[in-house]
Amino acid sequence: MGEEKRTDLEEQIEAIFRGGQFRQLTELYFAHIKEQYGLKRIEMEILYYLSQGGEHNTSIDVCRRLRANKGHISQAMDSLRKRGLLETRQDTRDRRYVHFILLEPAFEIIERLSEEFRRMNKAIFAGFSQQELIEFKSMMSRVGGNMDRILQELEDKS
Repeated sequence: MGEEKRTDLEEQIEAIFRGGQFRQLTELYFAHIKEQYGLKRIEMEILYYLSQGGEHNTSIDVCRRLRANKGHISQAMDSLRKRGLLETRQDTRDRRYVHFILLEPAFEIIERLSEEFRRMNKAIFAGFSQQELIEFKSMMSRVGGNMDRILQELEDKS
């Protein structure tokens, strides 16, 4: 039985999806913010997500988006709440849901995170044409949608 040789594209895609390089890169880009504000990586991710998520601001929304353990998210959100970076509000239509609302002190951190994301993305996508960026975004959106659908199907089965 012969072993099938993987293509360069397959290897590159696998490397991207493993996320090791991206995780290492983000750790380096955000280390000074993490240190300055005494935040954990998950706390920075939560703040950034809540700044972008609109009405999708419950712990369930955060868990789904960040694909993290509910207990881990709950501890991080509790820490952020105790530090005065967010508050909770009961849903007016369904009391089972609690919404997490960003408070003023969080906005400085979020602005710093946004600046670093822009700086990092500029470096990552250096040399790409506008058309290539549009195509990449479209493909990644489709890949993400497929992955979300597959994850939902697998979760529904279990």
